[in-house]
Amino acid sequence: MTKESFRLSDDDPEPWPVAIFAHNEAENITKCLDSLPAAAPGQRIAAFVLANGCTDDTEEIVANYARARDDVHLVHIDVGDKCNAWNEFVHLHAPRSRTLFFIDGDVRAAPGALEALQRGLDTHPEANAAAALPGSGRSQTAFRRMLIDEGGVAGNLYALRGRFADRIRDAGIRLPIGLVGDDGLVGTLAHNDLDPRKGDWSRARVVTCPDAMFVFDPLSLWRPDHWRLYWRRQINYAVRARQFRMLAPLIHDGGVRTMPASVRDLYGARAEAVDADTPWPTSLFDLLARNRIRRATPPDS
Repeated sequence: MTKESFRLSDDDPEPWPVAIFAHNEAENITKCLDSLPAAAPGQRIAAFVLANGCTDDTEEIVANYARARDDVHLVHIDVGDKCNAWNEFVHLHAPRSRTLFFIDGDVRAAPGALEALQRGLDTHPEANAAAALPGSGRSQTAFRRMLIDEGGVAGNLYALRGRFADRIRDAGIRLPIGLVGDDGLVGTLAHNDLDPRKGDWSRARVVTCPDAMFVFDPLSLWRPDHWRLYWRRQINYAVRARQFRMLAPLIHDGGVRTMPASVRDLYGARAEAVDADTPWPTSLFDLLARNRIRRATPPDS
C-alpha cells in the first residue's frame, strides 16, 4: 500500500488523529495500520502508534512502515501500560481536533468504521463519545448486546469528541496507571460529563454506532501462546472488576480530582475494599486477581 492511500492533497482538511495502542503487537500492527484507509475513505489519517513497553519487533516494524509515509508516527513509551499510553497521547501528542480516535493494535477497523464513528458524533451533538461494536469473535453477539444495552465503550475502537478531549486535557485528568479497563473509566467519564458527583449519568452522552465495527483473529486452541494469552486475559478481567469496585466510590464522592495517579495509590487508599463486595473469591481467576491486588497493596495501608 502506498503513501497515497492515506493522503489526499495538501488542500484537504486536517487529518483525523488515530491513537493505536501497541504492546508487543509485532504480529498484528501492520494489519491494523493497513485497515485504516478503508475505515475512513477519502479522509487523511494521522496514525500515532503508541508502542508501550514493547520487547518484540513492534517498534522496528512500525519504523519501517513509516519510512515511506508522513502520516504514521511511532511514539516510544518505556512503560508497558495502556492507561499511561492513553495519558501520553491525550496530553502530549494529540492535536486539537474535531475528533480523536482510539484503536487497539491487535484489531482491525472494518471498512467505514471511523467514518461511522464520526457520523455518530455529528448526528448526536450531545454525545461525548462514539462506540464501535465487534464484528468477529465467538462471543460477538453477547458482546454487542451488552455494549448496546449498557451504552458501553469497548476499548478496541472508539472516538472522543474533540471538545470533550480538550476538557480532559485542560482539567489535567489522567487515567490511573496500571488500571485494567481504561475503556470502562473513559465511558464513565463520558456518561457523567466528567463529573460523577452530580449523578447525572446520561445514555445520550455515548452513541453506539452499529456500522462502526472492529474485527480480530480469534484465539486458537492449537497455539500454546494463545492459551497463555487467554489465561492472562481472564485474570485481568477479574482484576478490572475489583479495581472498579474500589475506584467508583472515590470518584462518585469526590469527583475526578480524587482519582489516584496509579492503582498502587488506589490500593493504598481503598485497601479495606479489596474484599468489600465479594469476601470470598467467585472463581479461580477472581482468587488470583484478589491475590495480585493484595501483593501490590502498600504494606502500611
